[in-house]
Amino acid sequence: MDSLTTAELLELILITNESLMTNFQLWIMITFVVFIARFTVKKRLEGILRISISMLYVAITIVFMIRSASVGISYVSLVLEATNRGVELTSALAINVSANLLLAVYVFGTALTVWYLNSRTDRFENAET
Repeated sequence: MDSLTTAELLELILITNESLMTNFQLWIMITFVVFIARFTVKKRLEGILRISISMLYVAITIVFMIRSASVGISYVSLVLEATNRGVELTSALAINVSANLLLAVYVFGTALTVWYLNSRTDRFENAET
């Protein structure tokens, strides 16, 4: 890490941050695909297929959470290195809050998606507009 210039370190921080956001955007895209698929096929998505899709969705969410945690750890170490070099960046509190919010979105978004995927009511499809 000492062989990197400060400019290279800052560029690496930006790339790492972008990697985190790309990871989250991919998860959001998969979540919307599951919502749209459930809405489109309605009652034809039954039994083992519905359970399989739910399990696959939860598994991919866990993968995304692990990837985010891994990249987040790298991000924190890069920010700490930049701070040690005298570069003022976001505070540790801001990083902690954003990481916790991201985790909450993953957990609650996954719970909501799995609930909607497995809901047996037609109230969403027959709602008045």
